[in-house]
Amino acid sequence: MAPSTRNDHRGREARARLRAQREEAARRAGLRGRLVVGGAVLAAAAVAAGGAVYAANSAAPEADKPFVRPAHTTGRTG
Repeated sequence: MAPSTRNDHRGREARARLRAQREEAARRAGLRGRLVVGGAVLAAAAVAAGGAVYAANSAAPEADKPFVRPAHTTGRTG
């Protein structure tokens, strides 16, 4: 095998290796991006759910106060 043929072969192998590395880096970057977006969506959903729970609890009447029967009612069901 002539030296130039060996160099061509090595060059092809090096280019293939570099292309494979670039493709792997692109796959990892895509996965990282999807994970970041998914995490942001989950965080936003958790904040929204927490806000809804807080609003529901703050709108509820307090249980510590005694029940006051409305005026002009009789019987068990009013």
